[in-house]
Amino acid sequence: MLDAAPNLRALFPVIDIQAVVSRGVDQGIAGMQTLAGSGRLRSDVVVHLGTNGGFSARQLDQLVDIAAGRRLVVLTNHCPYCGWVAANNAVIRAGCTAARRCAVADWNGLANANPQWFGRDGVHMPIGGVGGQSYAELVARDL
Repeated sequence: MLDAAPNLRALFPVIDIQAVVSRGVDQGIAGMQTLAGSGRLRSDVVVHLGTNGGFSARQLDQLVDIAAGRRLVVLTNHCPYCGWVAANNAVIRAGCTAARRCAVADWNGLANANPQWFGRDGVHMPIGGVGGQSYAELVARDL
């Protein structure tokens, strides 16, 4: 999300991006809980967690509970060498449903179709580049 931050800000000028480098799912949940507890969680919430480690169904349930009926978009993970990504994406697809006001944005599918967007590690992109623009447009479609 950090790589696409300038693109997200261009599409959503009042967006509040809370992304940080290497955040784990538990830290993301805690950050979302803090925002909700302080009344700063907005009506639309975009989450991209799980690239740096496992993402359980229980953790997804926590995110949905914290969202408390707000529109929640969860992006799938893309990391060609991370063994946990397929399982994380399966958890996201299974637990993020319209009935829960949760939409899946398939970043992994889009990223796999466009490997030229990424640097040598296959995960990170030039900040604000073509991949970041596509990421932002994906988010916009699913909101």
